[in-house]
Amino acid sequence: MASLRKLFGKRLRYLRTEKGFNQLYLATLASVSEDFISLVERGINQPSFETIEALAAALETDVTTLFTFPGEKIERQRVRMPGKKKVGRSAAARNATDRKSRAQEKRRKG
Repeated sequence: MASLRKLFGKRLRYLRTEKGFNQLYLATLASVSEDFISLVERGINQPSFETIEALAAALETDVTTLFTFPGEKIERQRVRMPGKKKVGRSAAARNATDRKSRAQEKRRKG
């Protein structure tokens, strides 16, 4: 699987050429350098959020289109945060609740 940088660069190049733009024209519209466009398209540099928005506007599309990679299967992995404990009541908390319930039941009975 290609890295996100490479996929993004490939997608940017595709959208740019679909519009008939050369790198200089897209760079001018997005207020970045032609070299930067080249580096992004080759997967060497990555744009900031602001630049991504500027590229989408220059290409007259929305940001999500830049991150839509047709034909690419993206593998997702679940990541467990270190030190996180499972959510749930501890045995002590369950016992305290059980004791409280039994005491309330005794009071009702009388």
